[in-house]
Amino acid sequence: MVEFGCARLSAESGTVLSSAEMALADRQPTTRRRAEILAGRVAARRAMRSLGVSPRPVLHRDGLPDFGTGLVGSLSHSGDIALAAVAGSDRLGGIGVDVETEGFPPPGATRLLSRDDELTAAPPAGTYAHRRWLVALFSGKESLYKAVSGRTGSGVHPLDVRCLPTPFGFAARWRRELSPELPAGAGARVYVQWFPGGVCTFVALPRRAPARCDPTDFDPRHALRAALAAARGGSDDR
Repeated sequence: MVEFGCARLSAESGTVLSSAEMALADRQPTTRRRAEILAGRVAARRAMRSLGVSPRPVLHRDGLPDFGTGLVGSLSHSGDIALAAVAGSDRLGGIGVDVETEGFPPPGATRLLSRDDELTAAPPAGTYAHRRWLVALFSGKESLYKAVSGRTGSGVHPLDVRCLPTPFGFAARWRRELSPELPAGAGARVYVQWFPGGVCTFVALPRRAPARCDPTDFDPRHALRAALAAARGGSDDR
């Protein structure tokens, strides 16, 4: 249903990319941003190959990565890691992926990210467990924003979604209607996968209006672990 690809910013030259993707990278204002564009597109090609799709350019449309007709996708970068997720648009309406490797959110982020009912369910404030929870929540809401943006063309404010802990990560529910397809009270699963040095999260939205956090047989955490392990091992498979 969904495939993941991972790449390292320090290891990718972009030689497998299209001229349009290289031009997109060359227009970036910083060396860091150029490396993110290159590695993200390499990661996307790996995900496409795993999905059984011939690799294609991933450019920009309305400020978002454009995976072209028949695909939905999402990209994320942190530290030396670029992570991509790709799925068929006949199966899913939007997906979001996020990776975080650079420590805890800054002081004051709690109130910007979390609601009172979320804080009630969180570990005690000031503890390591609370800071770890906040990283996962921040990442999860980033993935939600990307998935909703891909589904509706506009994002969701962190406080307009409630995320409560579950064995797989978080159960998210919208406080207000985001679109006719994403009504108030509906929601999604936010899968959380920790790995050495960081955390990644993933969200998938169906093509039609979802019920309230319906269970699904799809659990992406094993595939996320495999993709991240391949990147840390220096895989150069294109």
